[in-house]
Amino acid sequence: AVTSGQDAVNDAVFIDEAAVSQEQTAAVEEVQGEQVVLRTAERTLESSSFDQSLSYIQNLVTEYQGYFEQSTVDGQSFEEGGQGRAAELSIRVSSESLDDFLTSLDAVCTVTYKSESAQDISDRYYDVETRLESYRVQMERLNQLLGSASLEDMLLLEDKRTEVQQEIDSLEGQLKSWSSQAQLSTVYVTLREVKVRDQ
Repeated sequence: AVTSGQDAVNDAVFIDEAAVSQEQTAAVEEVQGEQVVLRTAERTLESSSFDQSLSYIQNLVTEYQGYFEQSTVDGQSFEEGGQGRAAELSIRVSSESLDDFLTSLDAVCTVTYKSESAQDISDRYYDVETRLESYRVQMERLNQLLGSASLEDMLLLEDKRTEVQQEIDSLEGQLKSWSSQAQLSTVYVTLREVKVRDQ
């Protein structure tokens, strides 16, 4: 019975490789014209009107239908006898609106540092997508085999199903993360308070 169970699992793996190779390759070729690009930007800003500039940035994020992934403000203002405040902001904004958002952001106050990057992960994305579909086909086959398996065989098949499900969950999580990053770019902003310059 054990040998039979092992053969059943091996059979599922074999069918997975054979069945997916042509169908999934064709499906992937249809969508691979779409690039999957992860864009990020970084800005360091200085302002003598810290509260006003921070409020402007908050309104700007709302205007572009983005959101703050992280927002912290540290330090004391010069008026309170401190050395100035600093805000560290992590902003998510639609990748389609990123260029316009950055143009508006650069107009808030003095820009002392800027950088932008774009990472094309299309090959990696579609490779993971292909592997995910392979595991899904394998899971379907394992479910079919369970329907006619003996009790001893079922134990082996259940172990394999657990293993395959873990791979499916991991790959789905990776694709979800990449899709989110591709749709919503991340902008890291440091806003520093500076003293009013003497005229």
